Amino acid sequence: MADSDMGELAPSSSMDRRDPDLYIEDGNIVLSAKDNENNTVYFRVHKSTLVKNSPEAFGNMFSVPTPPNMDQYDGVPLVQMPDDAKSLRDFLTILYDPQCIATILKAEDFPKMLRPVELARKYQVDWICKLVASQLQSSWPDSLFQWNIVAREEGDIRAWDAYRTEAPEGDMDEPRGLRCLPEPVSSIILARQCDVPAILPVAFLHLLRFPSEIYDYNEVFPWQIPERSLLSQQDWARLVLARERITRWFTQEGPQPWKDCGTSGMQCQVITLTTWLNIAQEVAVDGNILKLYGRQVKGDICDKCKQKLEDRFYHLSVQFFRNLKHFFQLDE
Repeated sequence: MADSDMGELAPSSSMDRRDPDLYIEDGNIVLSAKDNENNTVYFRVHKSTLVKNSPEAFGNMFSVPTPPNMDQYDGVPLVQMPDDAKSLRDFLTILYDPQCIATILKAEDFPKMLRPVELARKYQVDWICKLVASQLQSSWPDSLFQWNIVAREEGDIRAWDAYRTEAPEGDMDEPRGLRCLPEPVSSIILARQCDVPAILPVAFLHLLRFPSEIYDYNEVFPWQIPERSLLSQQDWARLVLARERITRWFTQEGPQPWKDCGTSGMQCQVITLTTWLNIAQEVAVDGNILKLYGRQVKGDICDKCKQKLEDRFYHLSVQFFRNLKHFFQLDE
């Protein structure tokens, strides 16, 4: 309840509390926010820190003289924030310890940046969004060459995981320098919030190729588990339509009969068509035509037809990468 003379607020619930790390004794303002159980969390901070990072939002807020009847808490002005306590805590932590954002971004732990970025945009703390944008651009491949480097490293990780399950304990050191792509859904959300549209096509492709029934680390798919619950209905539909669009395109690009076969044309054509149909079945599942890059043709097929088919794989991979925006309808 509020004291009619002083405007001092007393805790309204036994579960209301002061944040253990962000209740600074010499702070000159208290921000309060509700947690997910509707209890109030109090953050005692410095106006100067807020204004330095947000001259527009917080600067304008504090430029207005404090009214005499303003609510107070613990002897300083109290501002009741509309944000949830967890988001506010993550946001304030970065303002007071900017180095922590470097640690998060270096680890490509983009889900941890969703709440801070949301408040950074709301309160116009531009440097947070710029740092996230820069890391997103560095973390996601922007060329077929870079994608293939990551794909090879994923293959090395699979091989190491497979060996580790059978090798004696301590017989093999963990591979160093190998990396997988970041969690895709948080990357997609942050890319839109921080204006990095260039990463969206590869982020959606990475999400598309991840089996929906996998919810934990898997040796075959050594990637961060997607935060699927955060994906919008529109983007769910985007994935479904993209898979159909990619499958249809690949099927239409199938090999046509040719006459310049080095040996038995019919035998080579049968193997070629069988190979194509098998790949089409894989594409219908994961939509990832880029795995054709460098793929070798197996079977009793002449060298000329083998080379022709492998060249076709290469050119389709290049064409597919160039048109990712179209397949995911990101060029509208």
